[in-house]
Parts: sequence; structure tokens; C-alpha cells
Amino acid sequence: AQDVPRNERKRLARERLANASWQAQTLKAADVGSNLADSKSLPLARRERCIEESRALIDVLTLAHRRVVAETRLELQRAEQELAELLDRC
Repeated sequence: AQDVPRNERKRLARERLANASWQAQTLKAADVGSNLADSKSLPLARRERCIEESRALIDVLTLAHRRVVAETRLELQRAEQELAELLDRC
């Protein structure tokens, strides 16, 4: 699996999740929200990648519980705003 480029692994994971149950999608949405909240402690490049990958992943979670997805989208917006403010200071 490590021989496969990261972008391809992430794309395949999104495909699997797009076809997963609403329960699995809801769990993943909550996980993504938690990862975004924790992303503040990551180095800048990893933080940017986390936000980018999270944005792409959220879009395929069409069966997930709406409230969990909404909360995750809010966390994504917060992470994007904090990153923009950080980049403005650089």
C-alpha cells in the first residue's frame, strides 16, 4: 500500500467511503472533524494537506448524519480561517 502514491490512496479511500453505510460515513465525518480540530498543532505543510484532504473527503460523505457533517464543515471553516490568518502573518 505504501508503494501507491498518497494522492491515489486518498482517492481510493474516498471511493470506498462514498459507497459506505451512513453509519460508517458518520463516523468518518466525526473523525475528520476531530483531526481538523487537532490540526493546529501540525507543521504548516501538514496542516495545509490535512485541510485539503478533509475538504475532498467531506464532499463524498453524502449519507452521513447531517448534523455531524455540518459540525465537521464548521470545523473545516475554522481551520481554513486560522490557516489564512497564520499565512497572512508570514
